[in-house]
This record gives sequence, C-alpha cells and structure tokens, in this order.
Amino acid sequence: MPENCAADRLCPSNLSADLLLLPVVAYPGSARALNHSSIFGISLGGAVVFLALLLALLRWKTRGQKPPSELLSATSASKSSTVEPASTEELLGKKTKEPLSINIATFEHPLLRLTLADILKATENFSKAHVIGDGGFGTVYRAVLSGGGKVAVKRLTGGGGHLQGDREFLAEMETIGKVNHRHLVPLLGYCVFNDERFLIYEYMEKGSLDLWLRNRADAAEALRWPVRLRICLGAARGLAFLHHGFVPHIIHRDMKSSNILLDRDFQPRVSDFGLARIISACETHVSTDLAGTFGYIPPEYGQTMKATAKGDVYSFGVVALELLTGRPRRGRRRAREGETWKLGGVFDACLPAAGAPREQMRRVLAVAVACTADEPWKRPTMLEVVRLLKEIDLLVADPPPPSPEPVHAAHDVNKNFYQADVLLW
Repeated sequence: MPENCAADRLCPSNLSADLLLLPVVAYPGSARALNHSSIFGISLGGAVVFLALLLALLRWKTRGQKPPSELLSATSASKSSTVEPASTEELLGKKTKEPLSINIATFEHPLLRLTLADILKATENFSKAHVIGDGGFGTVYRAVLSGGGKVAVKRLTGGGGHLQGDREFLAEMETIGKVNHRHLVPLLGYCVFNDERFLIYEYMEKGSLDLWLRNRADAAEALRWPVRLRICLGAARGLAFLHHGFVPHIIHRDMKSSNILLDRDFQPRVSDFGLARIISACETHVSTDLAGTFGYIPPEYGQTMKATAKGDVYSFGVVALELLTGRPRRGRRRAREGETWKLGGVFDACLPAAGAPREQMRRVLAVAVACTADEPWKRPTMLEVVRLLKEIDLLVADPPPPSPEPVHAAHDVNKNFYQADVLLW
C-alpha cells in the first residue's frame, strides 16, 4: 500500500489503495473548476429531488381526495343512514333469522342551546299555568318558542350545583342527545345559566299514560284495547332499545306510567332519563341511593342496591298490569296455595269480555306476570318481551273457547316459557 495514503487509517483495511486515493488526487490548475462544478451538481441534484418529492406529495393528495360531487353524496348518505339492528340470533344466541324491531337513527341535527331569556319568555316566567308535570328531578313546563313551535321545558331540581341534578343533566345529554328512537322522547336542546339546568324536549300533546289511566273521564273511549296493546308494545320497544340497541347498555331505573308520554296519535314515547345510567355490557351499576318510584321498584333493589336491566323489566311489567287493570299499583301479596282468581275481576271493566281481544289480554297478562317475578333470573329480557307482544299483536283470528276451569295461582306463562307467581291486584 502506498505510503502517501493518509486515509488508510480512517478507512477499512480491505479497501484497495486505488479507491482510497480517488478523493485525494489533485489535478494541477483545476481546484477552482472542481469547486464550481461540485456546487452546481449538488444544487441541481437537490432541486431534482425536491421537485420529485413535491410531485409525489401532490399525486398522493389527489388520489386520496374525492371530487366535490362524491363528497356531497357521501355526506348525504351518512346523514340519512341508519344503524342496522342486530339480529335476534346475535343478541339472544338463538338460531333464527327474525330481525329485531328496534330502529336506530343517528342524531342528525345539533342540539339547540337556548338562553335563559328564551326560557323565561317561552314559559312566561315559569308560570304555574304552564306546568304539565312535577316530580322526580324537575318540573316540566309547556312552552312556545319564538318561532311558534311547542316544546316541553324541564327545569332540573336543585340546579347544577345539586349532585343528582348534575348527574341527571349529563345522563340526559349523553343518552337522548346522541341517539333518537321512535319510542323515545326526543331531546331538542338545553340551557345552562349559572347553576340552572334546563332540557328542551319535543312536546307530547296527549300527556302521560298515568293521567289517562287515572284522571280522564274519556279514557274508556280513548284507551280501547288496540290502543293499550299498541302502547304496551311501543314502550317495550323503547325500553328494549335502551337495553340492547347499543353498547354500553342504558338502564332507565324509573320506568313507570307517568314516564310514558303519548303523542297526538297515542303513540308511546319513553321519557325522563334523569335516572338513566350507562353501564358496560356485563356489569351492573352500584348506587348509593335507591332510585325509582314506590310500587315500580323491584324487590331485590332494597338489598343489592344494583340497577339492572331485569329491574327495568320488573317496572315494565307493573306498567303492563296497569294497562290491563286500569288501576294504579297499590302493593302486592303472594297468592296463597290453592287460591284461584277470575280473569273478569282482573281486567279493566271497559275492556272486551270475549273474542280475540280477550285472548290477547290473557296472553299480555301472562307476559306481565313473568316480568314481575320475584327472582330476576325468572324474568324475560325486553327483547323477549317485544317478541312475545308482537306475536300477541298478530293474533286476530277468534281463539278456541276458553277452558271452564278456573285460573290457578301457579300460572304457566306461554306454556313452557316462564313460571311465575300470580300477583293479586
């Protein structure tokens, strides 16, 4: 190896001397020319690389971008799209292709945010003449917005500083504000002013089911059996949506007849999610207070203090019994062994006494009894309740003549479906 190879100690020994000498060979009189040439070459190469990168970036952006027409159609499609309901097989583990009758629609319009001045004007300074409901966690006012639209304004009790008022507000916003269902009362907007919280709902013209069952002289004419069955099935669908429509599940915790509102066509809407809790699919919510309304609270709540979907099922069963009997919940006692009762003494006197409606009533009673079983595991899910009520709704032909034997206290619900004790009302 030549002695003048100064780079020898800087380079690997396996490289040849010729290669090592290439960078350090000097040509007389060419230093300045070599310097200019190097600068020009480096500049030209950098410009070429920069242009190539810029061209590649532009092509990548162009390929990932949709034309305005495609973008507009995609936006329209996303607004009008609905989430397909899960199949009964997926949610119940049964081999059936029957789809669930739970329609889910995404919330397409942003919630209105009203000012306190808007609320005061719409309710005429919270006039008592505008009160249409009072209880639970707030007072509900009938209101007319500046545009002329009727709404229901719920003023949360205790304001935002109250712990449960805050929880109610967040639960309402997280549940109704995100998803709409045809059997849930739509949340239209809200108002926040200092510690005050207001929720704005769609106005339901016919009021609550509780008012019709208790205080309306024309209830017998308006709430004929087909209407009652429709209300029962619609409320079941709304509650089934809360339980099974999406994950995490939603538990209402205060299902009762006064929280079932009716629109002008007597279509039911489940309302008042102030006690709603979002829980994971496999967990229950442990509460430090016993939420709900006396008469609708399942027996296990007093011991476990856990809100469960089966607790909502129990409350729904009470509502179904109210629809059948026309009487409010007054407590319960277990039927004594061997005790019998007559159906004529259970059903509302204004309901049909024979024919297909009577058979429908008998079957709805069996479902209601199953829902109000003492043990939660004996109660059906709301999906199963919807399926049974749909089958009952399709029963239009005259049934076979009833057996002359009395109905015993141990009642078989839908043959081998559920066993439950009969409740005397």
